[in-house]
Amino acid sequence: MKTRLFVLLVLLICTRTALAGRVLPASLQIGEISAADSSQISFAAADRSWLQALAGLFIPSGTAYRLAPGVRILDENNRFLLTGQLPGLVGKPVGVTVDVSGAINRIWVLTDDDLRALGRQ
Repeated sequence: MKTRLFVLLVLLICTRTALAGRVLPASLQIGEISAADSSQISFAAADRSWLQALAGLFIPSGTAYRLAPGVRILDENNRFLLTGQLPGLVGKPVGVTVDVSGAINRIWVLTDDDLRALGRQ
């Protein structure tokens, strides 16, 4: 009986992470896409915190950035999108990360819950 209870407890702990929401990186830059095509986007960053400005981790607004060759684009439900679908994301709140060369390598379309969790709403 104790082993069954232990196994059940372990299974519940393991599935807890599967039921969790989206995991967004700490280096996420929040803003919106102002223009897009399949090879580059113009990203308008939202208000930056003083810590981001101090650390130099922000992306300047209104600049066109190229997309990394293996860019991952995730919609509100964590489904992958193709680069051809980027023009449909213009004006939506997104979070982006950049690689060491300055190209955008990951894009998340953010929901209201994501923005609240990140303290942006």
